[in-house]
Amino acid sequence: MRPLSVRRLSKRFSGFTAVDSIDFDVSRSEIVVIIGANGAGKSTLLKSIAGLYRPTSGHILAFGKEAYELNGPERRRLSFLGENYALYDNLTVMENMRFFSRLYGIDEYAGIAHDLLKDFDADEYAGRKVGELSRGTKQKVAICRCLLNDPELLILDEPAAFLDSSSAELLYRKLDGLARAGSAVLYATQRLEDLYRIGRKMLLIDRGRRLRFGDIGSVVKGIRNIEIEVTLVKMLDAKGLDALSRFNVRTSGNMLMAHVRHINEVPRLISIISGLGGLIINVNSLKQNISEIIKHSRVQ
Repeated sequence: MRPLSVRRLSKRFSGFTAVDSIDFDVSRSEIVVIIGANGAGKSTLLKSIAGLYRPTSGHILAFGKEAYELNGPERRRLSFLGENYALYDNLTVMENMRFFSRLYGIDEYAGIAHDLLKDFDADEYAGRKVGELSRGTKQKVAICRCLLNDPELLILDEPAAFLDSSSAELLYRKLDGLARAGSAVLYATQRLEDLYRIGRKMLLIDRGRRLRFGDIGSVVKGIRNIEIEVTLVKMLDAKGLDALSRFNVRTSGNMLMAHVRHINEVPRLISIISGLGGLIINVNSLKQNISEIIKHSRVQ
């Protein structure tokens, strides 16, 4: 039985259709990346799958049962991280872990929580109140909270949005390990590096509708002439910039702008910059190019 089957799912709010008749399946050991512009319906889709919204029509079968009808033990098989980190600011990190562990029915939580926090380089904050932490650290703690129950279905909405590159890499590795162990992962993002680092399949939605679903390469293979913005700790020297001449680079402060002829060249660009000693803070392109992906998908 698949962890997730979505059949003709629609969700409407006061006459506005946020999700419109979407179908797709997620099998065990699959990571499906959900792509869409702001307002495309990604968050509504994920909240519906997590059982927070009851569908207006259609079905969401999580482990063979309607998601919104899952009982306590069944619901503990999945975990959801939304746009908000969903932690209690006035409690310490470990007090939060204890609270959510009890909701998951986990008695011996301390060792699990400490191991997760250590995995994300956040164990030093165990005794600190969440409200005192930076946004990025809160996000790491929230991710650890989602992993306490070793979920069979993990649902993530922009989980790397506030993470630095090293923390994002830790997240990628953790999700890859979960998938290899048999878990199914849904991951909504607008970060191009997320798409390529973790995705096996891609669900492209626009205005609440499914445009494409399948292998990532087949969905985006026709996207060309992309402008990439790479933010570095320190700009490369002249010799390093010369090595990137094929990308027609421009610089402004610690930001490097590069022209990529084809979307498949983006990982190569990032690899070259890293190989030259560049410490990458952020890579941004998908938000400004997602319209191209949508346009390309509409004409196929």
